[in-house]
Amino acid sequence: MTQPATTRAARQSGFALVLVLGVVAVAATLATGLATTARYEVRRIANVGAAAEARAMLDAGVALGVLGATDPERSRRVPTDGTPRVIPFAAGRVEIRVFEEAGRVDLNRAPAALLAALFGVAGVANPMELAQAVVQWRGDDDGGASSPDGLPRRSFLSVDELSSVPGAPPDLARRLGEALTVDGSILGLVPSAAGPLVGAALPERRPAQNNVLEMPEPTIPSVGRVVSVRTRATGPSGGVATAEATVLLLDPPDPVPYRVLEWREPVPFAVGTAP
Repeated sequence: MTQPATTRAARQSGFALVLVLGVVAVAATLATGLATTARYEVRRIANVGAAAEARAMLDAGVALGVLGATDPERSRRVPTDGTPRVIPFAAGRVEIRVFEEAGRVDLNRAPAALLAALFGVAGVANPMELAQAVVQWRGDDDGGASSPDGLPRRSFLSVDELSSVPGAPPDLARRLGEALTVDGSILGLVPSAAGPLVGAALPERRPAQNNVLEMPEPTIPSVGRVVSVRTRATGPSGGVATAEATVLLLDPPDPVPYRVLEWREPVPFAVGTAP
């Protein structure tokens, strides 16, 4: 029996309505998903922009640190013992800490006894063994040739390379980042410029007990001096970036009175903190 035309039309209309409602529901779901994705993308771009703002301020922080450390007016001079200094800058701020490289233990020049003392301060289980491994790594005894174990024998190019020395804890370079250098003075360690970690590793300054300090303390030169500037920049939008630049100070009349020897990014701004 043939169904009335009105019944067939009603069923077709009902099916079309269900189809339209289904399409609308799918479209609404897609729109919600796209809106959520768009919000995340906008937030991501904003975060990237905030980080870029902060990173752009790092160079300024280094320059301010160098200028502060070399200010002719002693009362305005930034201390070179790592004391933090906060400077408002470009609607944000930069925090700087300046270190004398001459007050750090040089991985390329320090004797094993001094290295062992510093490693002991850091809690290394066998500090003298690690110190001897560092001396062997830099090739003091073999002219820089490779050893039978295939490890390179050359000067350290970065403090981070300490982690590659056999027996070194993976986080030792980070823990001792403020106490070590690869750009120390050829005149030797200057104890008066040493920070707390290095100071704790130095024995009492009695010539009978301390061969390292038997000679008069070297004088830090004004030109050819090497300092490190650790910077944490906070941009106008709240982004944060950190870096440390090791710089060679040049003759003041030079258009750029310093040259960057090494740039590390990111770095912990304070001992035991995350970058």
